[in-house]
Amino acid sequence: MFQPWSLIKPSDNDRRFTGSDWELPSFNILAQAFLLTEQWWHSTTTDIHGLAHSNAAIADFVLRQWLDTVAPERRIDALCELNVIEQALNACQTTVVQDAWGRGQSLTVHGWFYGLANGLLQDLKMTVSGSAEMTETYDRAIGAVQARYAADARD
Repeated sequence: MFQPWSLIKPSDNDRRFTGSDWELPSFNILAQAFLLTEQWWHSTTTDIHGLAHSNAAIADFVLRQWLDTVAPERRIDALCELNVIEQALNACQTTVVQDAWGRGQSLTVHGWFYGLANGLLQDLKMTVSGSAEMTETYDRAIGAVQARYAADARD
């Protein structure tokens, strides 16, 4: 038997999910998915080493605002794409990769996303072949994801 709010509940001061329809399985699953997504966003923008608390709060706010512009059925893809880009950056920052690049070894890290809905492999433009290009490539890849979902919101 379906139990509403079994994974996550809205906070007491969250008025977005107060209607009785949110208890229905189809709506409740969407609401819980949304709340879990919000929780994930918050966890990725807090306690970042070297980032001032005030800047982390700004990042958290901006990311939440951006997520609210993405259609609910596309949020999972958006989060997965951003996660792929983050993990590619993390791979670039590992000692093994940094040492290889330091030795002049040819090594490229790619950020690709496999869409479960369409079965297509998508290049997220997070392709890094050296330390010097990490930040610029990361910024460009994040910007491309944001632009792609902003275009979807306008359509």
